[in-house]
Amino acid sequence: MLSRFSTLVLVSCVALVTSRAAAEVVVPPPEDEPLARVAGPTSGAASMLSGRTLGSGRAVVAAAAGWPGVWGELALAPSSELNVHVRGTFLYGAPIMGLVEGIGGELAVPVRVHVLGDGQIDLAIRMTPRVSVGEGRLFGEREGLGGALAGGLVLDVHGVLGFQLDPNVTLLAGLGGGAGGSVVDHSSLGIAWTARLAGELGLEALVSRDFMLFVHVEAGYGFAPDRAGLAFYPAREVLSVSLGAAYVL
Repeated sequence: MLSRFSTLVLVSCVALVTSRAAAEVVVPPPEDEPLARVAGPTSGAASMLSGRTLGSGRAVVAAAAGWPGVWGELALAPSSELNVHVRGTFLYGAPIMGLVEGIGGELAVPVRVHVLGDGQIDLAIRMTPRVSVGEGRLFGEREGLGGALAGGLVLDVHGVLGFQLDPNVTLLAGLGGGAGGSVVDHSSLGIAWTARLAGELGLEALVSRDFMLFVHVEAGYGFAPDRAGLAFYPAREVLSVSLGAAYVL
């Protein structure tokens, strides 16, 4: 009986040692199978406009002046791969297309989704729904309806690159387009469907860890319905210029 018990104890000890040794063996991945890269921005340096999104939990406030207006913005980062911005603009120029002067306002909610980070390069998709109101001349009408109440709703989608020239300077470039509609009170045209294509360039420079200066230019061409007689959106240039500053909260 004692011999059988001793044999059972010996077998159990051998099994325990063997299982522990097997657990400690690390099996390397095949040489042709690269290790998974953790997704996320390539740098923790703040960026408001480029493809490098803000780190998780960060917040930035910004203000800028240019064309077609002056604006203030709050950027929040629920995660390092998703940034949500809220921008309010006082307009003195056309927000959709055309180099036309007038008074209005706009609310935009740009959303940046980080899709690639490699070396000094980041790529994001920026989706920007925008709603604006103002004088009819800002939304395609001239002459008699130029002062009528008008508004527009547009969704822009751009691919945006960020290239970090050095730890404090980022060059940005983007390309995309948008579509939507505008309406002018008392206009016989009703809702006018519009579209636009545009490219953008910009530069962001960190003066300190929390303070940044930036310049941004977007230019392109817009499309709108043709109308006999008085042309609708007679000016179809797309232009936006911003020179501003941002602060990390």
